[in-house]
Amino acid sequence: MFGFRATITCAVMAFIVALAALLILIQTRTFNLTTEQAASAYMDAASAKSFGRLQSQVAEIVTLVRVLSASPNLADSDERTETDRGIALLKAALHALPQMDSVYVGYDNGSWLQVRNLDQVNNEQRERLRASPEAAFNIHLIRPTPTGALPLRRIFQDRLGDQLEQLDLWKYGYDARKRSWYRDTMRADRLLISSPYLSFTMATPVITVSAPLRGAARGVVAADLKLDTFSDFVNEQRTRRAWDCFDIRFRGRAHRPSRAQAICRQRNDASFRPETPQRQGARSWPRSDGLEGMGWRRPL
Repeated sequence: MFGFRATITCAVMAFIVALAALLILIQTRTFNLTTEQAASAYMDAASAKSFGRLQSQVAEIVTLVRVLSASPNLADSDERTETDRGIALLKAALHALPQMDSVYVGYDNGSWLQVRNLDQVNNEQRERLRASPEAAFNIHLIRPTPTGALPLRRIFQDRLGDQLEQLDLWKYGYDARKRSWYRDTMRADRLLISSPYLSFTMATPVITVSAPLRGAARGVVAADLKLDTFSDFVNEQRTRRAWDCFDIRFRGRAHRPSRAQAICRQRNDASFRPETPQRQGARSWPRSDGLEGMGWRRPL
């Protein structure tokens, strides 16, 4: 009799334990699915925020470059000087869109004029340019010599436009006509947006928006958007996402690693990383006249 009762008791206890284990499994599975969906939704929102910021900045630069391409100050002559009216125009463009690294124009005769806002560079980049702390603008000017040489004149100005220093680099080695932003734009005869690449002077990741000049002179006007500062923004968003994923999964309780954590890691790792640029001309982004490959509409 005692053995029969013990058997019944053990059976009932086993049933209760199995039922409890099943309920715990269902609860854990439901919790994991809920947190997985919450983490996924937050990743999508944070990625959209990062991507939307880049999209907005590039769209503004596209509009500006189109205006510059038709300006008589740039398009009516390929003769550029240190007192050129085009310098004031390019400075105004940098003031209008401070997110740009530089604005420049290249011509079929080899001339090249670039204006850079030095407020956008760090100390290491200033040293690379050999710019003093007082310098606010960096102007690069290449005028071809009768022999075909392309010496570079590097000028530094303060905020009032007064010249602080001038450097002449006779063998700088830069020919705008051989750069992909110039060649591709002249070949396409329309506005282009480049893939990320390392800039020649600063060796920093940039995106170039370029358009052919619409005037008497043959050439291309272009503007660079630096991606190193944008990378800081993306990394900040990635750090926030990582903490929020942790917070989503561990609401005051200790659990072993779950799929929600794996999704957070995977999404953080797969985030857009402009700090890893391609070589100039690489095709990770389309070199068409828009950003269709990134889900953007073609500029009008």
